[in-house]
Amino acid sequence: MSPYDQLNVIFDVIGSPTTDEIERVHDEGARKYLRQLETRGGTKAQDIGALFPGASNASIDLLKRMIAFDPDKRITIEEVSSSSLYPRDTEGCSTFLIE
Repeated sequence: MSPYDQLNVIFDVIGSPTTDEIERVHDEGARKYLRQLETRGGTKAQDIGALFPGASNASIDLLKRMIAFDPDKRITIEEVSSSSLYPRDTEGCSTFLIE
């Protein structure tokens, strides 16, 4: 699978990036490819909650923020680690709680 095929799989879930998001990509080849997605109509984001029907609203919100295309909209590791879904065990090591 090529990197572009992987992008199509990702965009099937999160939706195609906006024009503004594309223009902020540094690599011209990548921008050109992403613009082609727009001209063919792009894709709309799937309902993440429907993909994970047993997940809590907090889990879905955290996942959406983790997989955002725009790095400025993506959650930081500090925000993830302070989430109630990311508790600390008794030895101080981080463990991730899957609901």
